[in-house]
This record gives sequence, C-alpha cells and structure tokens, in this order.
Amino acid sequence: MAYIRTKNINKNSYAYVVESTKTAKGPRQKVKQYLGRVYETTKSNNINKSVITAKNKTDFLQQLITKELDKNGFSQQGSHLKLDTVVFLPKSLTLQKKKKHVVVKLNEGYLCNHTVNNIKKFARTQDIAKDGFKLAKLLLDAGLPISEEEFISFYKLH
Repeated sequence: MAYIRTKNINKNSYAYVVESTKTAKGPRQKVKQYLGRVYETTKSNNINKSVITAKNKTDFLQQLITKELDKNGFSQQGSHLKLDTVVFLPKSLTLQKKKKHVVVKLNEGYLCNHTVNNIKKFARTQDIAKDGFKLAKLLLDAGLPISEEEFISFYKLH
C-alpha cells in the first residue's frame, strides 16, 4: 500500500510516496518517489459555483483543479494559475516552481503531479462499486472535493 508522507527538513515540508511492507519485526516503510516541496494554501471566501462541462477526462480534470485552486487563493494569470511563485499549468496538469515539481496541500489531500497522474490513469472495470470507491479515494488523496453530479459525469467519461 502506497501513500504520501511529509517530512519536515529545515522548517520546510517535503512530500514522498511511501510504501509499507510487513516483516516479522513489524511494518517497514520504504520511500518510492520524491514528490517535491509542500506548499499550504488558505481557503478564500471566493466561492466558484460553476458547473463543470467537459467532453473528456483531461478537460474535466483541468476545470476541477482550476476551480479548487481558485478557491484556495490562486489567481488566473494568462493561461495558468499562480500563487506567489507556485504555478499550475492547466494544459499539462502540472504544478511547478521554477521548473521544479511541487506539492500543494489542499483540504485533506496533496495535489501534485503524482496524484493527478493517478487520476488520469484510472480505468473502469466491471465492478461499479469498487471503481466508485477507488475513484473517490484518488480524488480525495489529491485534495479535490467533488459533488455527486460531477463525480457521476466524470465516472461516465472513463
């Protein structure tokens, strides 16, 4: 089971993908991937009630992430969103700071290239209940709250 862990080094937080394995002496964790420095945001009073209308999953993700980042203090600058020096590029669905990948802590999750790629890689199977839980977990791990109607329309796009 892999999950995201943060470590504080010199008063800065950094995120890693960590995998747990069972051993005779107890569970052990192994770092699988470095994700980048963690930046925290503050929720603004700007409530965007726009409905997501997308024809494919990439456009849907762009609109969903843009809407959530807008709620958390990012501002539109040209074709990208920016908060201080952290930039979100909607076309490539990446978060960067000076060409380095970063992680943004949103709600109870971490929005980064790793979590976005996990959502993009999600594929439907025959078991709708299992798929629903898996997709919901992926979205919450990325810190992206989603309404019931939006969730159903996103699931249908797969």
